[in-house]
Amino acid sequence: MTSFLFEQQELIIGQTVIVKNLVSKNPNFIANQLGKSGLIRGFKITSNNSLILIIEFKDHSRVCFFEEELKILED
Repeated sequence: MTSFLFEQQELIIGQTVIVKNLVSKNPNFIANQLGKSGLIRGFKITSNNSLILIIEFKDHSRVCFFEEELKILED
């Protein structure tokens, strides 16, 4: 199982998160995800070592977010 440490909490694929804010201007589709919850489906590391999370929403759409845009929901 793949996991990363984020704000002193472990991120695990399948974990529920909520989109708490957006770092930059985004298309309407991404901006509409603000406040919605989704599941972590994957991770990416950028060339400057930033962590990007792939989040899947209830409509099965998948969007990439920076870790600071998300909040982990406790089970």
